[in-house]
Amino acid sequence: MRKDRKHGQMWKISLVFVAVFAWVAIPFVLQNKVQAGGEVPISTATANLISPSGSVNPHGLATYDVYASGNRELEVESEDVNSVGAVLTVFLNGNSIGQVTVGTDFKARLKLRTQDGQTVPTVNNGDTVQVKNGATVILSGVFGGLTPTPTSSPTGSPTGSPTASPTASPTASPTGSPSPSPSPSASPSPGGPFAILSGPTINGAMPRGYAEYELHSSRTELEIRVFQVSLPSGTVLNVTVNNAAVGNLVMESGGEGRLRLRSDRGENVPVITNGMPIELKNGGTTILSGTFATAGGPTPSPTGTPQGRFFEGHLSGAQVVPPVTTNATGEVKILLNADETQATITGEFNRFTSAQTSALIQVVIAGATTTVADLGVIPTREGEAHFGPTTVNVTAQQVQLLRMGSWTMVIGSAANPAGEIAGRILSDSHRADFDGDGSNDFAVFRPSSGTWFSQNSQGFTAQNFGLATDVPVSADYDGDGKTDRAVFRDAGGNAVWEINNSSDGSVYSTQFGFSSDTPLRGDFDGDGRNDIGVYRPSTGVWYIQKSNGTGYQIVQFGVAEDIPMTTDMDGDGKADVTVFRPSNGLWFWINSATGSVGIVRFGQTGDKPVKGDFDGDGRDDVAVYRPTTGVWYILKSSNGGYDIRQFGLAEDIPVAGNYDGDTQTDIAVFRPSTGDWYIWRSVDNTYEFRHFGLTGDIPTVR
Repeated sequence: MRKDRKHGQMWKISLVFVAVFAWVAIPFVLQNKVQAGGEVPISTATANLISPSGSVNPHGLATYDVYASGNRELEVESEDVNSVGAVLTVFLNGNSIGQVTVGTDFKARLKLRTQDGQTVPTVNNGDTVQVKNGATVILSGVFGGLTPTPTSSPTGSPTGSPTASPTASPTASPTGSPSPSPSPSASPSPGGPFAILSGPTINGAMPRGYAEYELHSSRTELEIRVFQVSLPSGTVLNVTVNNAAVGNLVMESGGEGRLRLRSDRGENVPVITNGMPIELKNGGTTILSGTFATAGGPTPSPTGTPQGRFFEGHLSGAQVVPPVTTNATGEVKILLNADETQATITGEFNRFTSAQTSALIQVVIAGATTTVADLGVIPTREGEAHFGPTTVNVTAQQVQLLRMGSWTMVIGSAANPAGEIAGRILSDSHRADFDGDGSNDFAVFRPSSGTWFSQNSQGFTAQNFGLATDVPVSADYDGDGKTDRAVFRDAGGNAVWEINNSSDGSVYSTQFGFSSDTPLRGDFDGDGRNDIGVYRPSTGVWYIQKSNGTGYQIVQFGVAEDIPMTTDMDGDGKADVTVFRPSNGLWFWINSATGSVGIVRFGQTGDKPVKGDFDGDGRDDVAVYRPTTGVWYILKSSNGGYDIRQFGLAEDIPVAGNYDGDTQTDIAVFRPSTGDWYIWRSVDNTYEFRHFGLTGDIPTVR
């Protein structure tokens, strides 16, 4: 049975603990750096430096930080440069900004700081940086991602480890009942001719876009926007409509780009009618294409494999325009039906200090804001509320905009009627959601044959992909909302990632890390796609390759024994760097929203850390599974209370996930000796048993 006890007073960190933590490798985070004086950058740009030859080495990273005081820093790091003693010159937009010598560690670093009296040039998105050895360019890149960085907030406090007695192991069969059916609401009225743009994967990412033609009383207008196009910032795409050139779209950072033509500005806007084709090309290669049709009518959908249907948004005051200072947070989840004509909306918000007054889901097209759903005033108790399920009708145009991350949710309050919290809604996929419906599949990887097996709403599938020695690292890498089969492979001491894109069946391969590293995956940059990363136990360093194309995140955080995890402790929708230390049960994490460090003692030697949002508040909880007793211990982020249950045996592998389609993570175990799954469903507090797998299989959800 469940035991849910209120957490007692949080014990404070002792001086002894501070001394222990001092020798932990405290992080230097390229995206969340702090000056020696404690100042946090308000804006950061990065440039991934690569060799013109395309080889792995040398490589590097350039980082530009702006602080609230007006101070600026520019750091250019070059690594694995096989020219010890060589003097390298760094150029920004063709102008020399400094020189640096390659050390015996094959590294070189140029760091300029205004606070040290040095000249630091101003950097903008699209600026180019080069590193030369004499007249030879050895590294180059383009700056991007120059966006505000939130300021810091207090770090977490540690708590004690629970020691409750175990209860009986469940044996009941599932008797779950379905969730209540939502009621439909009206959909927005149709607009002008609209084209859904699609194309094949580029560097492992599935590009998306749209084109909208509008006829106003005083002007005509054509807007083209693209999303998730994995091409360098500054790449020019030639746009043609009905085989006639209409302009050029220049790619920006993060894989996004926009072209907007207006006749009232003297720009040439073609007359567009239904059935006209549109193409975006990079040279002779078609990147995206589509056909215009009346918005709201039979707009053609992209061809190819069906895409994922589950989306999620994390709401905060920082995302309101202009930003609002508040402790309130929220989360919204959207599930499209199978034929993508309706969207079901659920979610929650908490820590409101004044009455909630509005809840809108909106989308902006060609400068005009359209309301997709108006949820009105939601019954609130002590500043917290859950809403939905509510179902609204949607058009193909709106679905494409949803897939491009163009939907936002804004929740207003009496104190902030225009919005206290807001957030962008993005595609979301788990590590075992191969059909993209938002629920975890029963899925295993069989090393003996290199076969992946899954059972979900679309039935049973089996596919060979991998070798006996591979480590499964499934996740949504291509951004289509469905889990991709993927493996981490030892290639002569180097690590190679092999990813089978679910969007089109193609295989993307990249070398990243060493075979001795621990592979990681998570959405660290918040673009809706999983990033690849590794944790190096020998140094405690995290290396993350951001999928939005803005470079690397490198963090020193941890020691050799630590178990690395990707969690979302602060609920901002980005993965937080997290480690669990088995020897003493300590958790350490970096809140991606603020850069602050959270610390809590929860667990003991032998416990297995578990990722999950067990209370459904939009933030991951601290949780462990104790194999010796089969007991789960969960420290709930919503109220600081404990959830303690016995569910499992010593051999079981914890496979917590959302199996029942609600807003909470379900407690679950996989039993290797029998291939059986046991799930404690949060939606109705019943048990589910499923036989799926054999001895030696590896569950992909782990």
